[in-house]
Amino acid sequence: MTSYRYFKFGTNATADQVDIGGFFSGDTLGVPASQSGDPQQAWYWVAGLTTNITPNVTNDFHYSFLRNWWQWSRAGDTPQISGLGGALEIFSGESAGRYENLAPYNVNTQQTRTRFWDGHDQMFRDDLSMLHGIHLFQFGGQYQHNFNWHQRTDNGGGINYQPVYQLGMAPPALDLRQTCRFARPATSPTVPLSLPRRWESFPSPRSHTLAPVRI
Repeated sequence: MTSYRYFKFGTNATADQVDIGGFFSGDTLGVPASQSGDPQQAWYWVAGLTTNITPNVTNDFHYSFLRNWWQWSRAGDTPQISGLGGALEIFSGESAGRYENLAPYNVNTQQTRTRFWDGHDQMFRDDLSMLHGIHLFQFGGQYQHNFNWHQRTDNGGGINYQPVYQLGMAPPALDLRQTCRFARPATSPTVPLSLPRRWESFPSPRSHTLAPVRI
C-alpha cells in the first residue's frame, strides 16, 4: 500500500512590501507592485506493507515522509541610490514605515524581513501480531526523525540584516493619508483635497537648527 499527496500553494503575493515608485525592474511609477510573497511547497508520502509470515504471525510495516517548506520572500532593504550604504526611510520612522514612508517602497523591518523553513520528517513503524490459541499478542515500535532547518534575517524585533537610514520622524498626530483643506477667497468655496504628501514650513536659515538623524 502506498499513498502520495502533493499540495501546491503558489507564490501567494502579499502587500507586505510594495513598490509604488517604479524602482524595481518591470514596475511602473504610481502603480503599486508587490515585492513580497509567501511561497509554500508541501507534500506527503506514505508506504505500507503487511506480510503473513506464518498462518499465526502477521507483520505490518509503515513508512512516511513529510516535506514542509515555506518562505517569506521580500526584496529587502535595497538602497534606493547606488553606492549608498543602506536604504532610506524618509519622514516615517520604523513604526509608521509601512504606510507613511516617502521613499519609492517601504523598508520597515516588520514587512521586509525574510525567513524560510525546510522540514524533512520521516517515520518508521513496525507491528507484529501473534495468534496463539485463543490469545493474541502484539508487539511494535515506532521511530521518527525530524530535520527542520530555519533561518531568518531579523532578531524578532526591529533589527534586520540590512542597514536603514531614517531621515526625520513623522509627528504622532499626522497621517499622510488624511484629508487636507486649503482656504480659498470668499468667492470660492473650501475644496477638500486628498494628498499623499506632507507640507511643512521651516524657519529662516539663521535660526534653523538641524535635528540629529537616528541611524
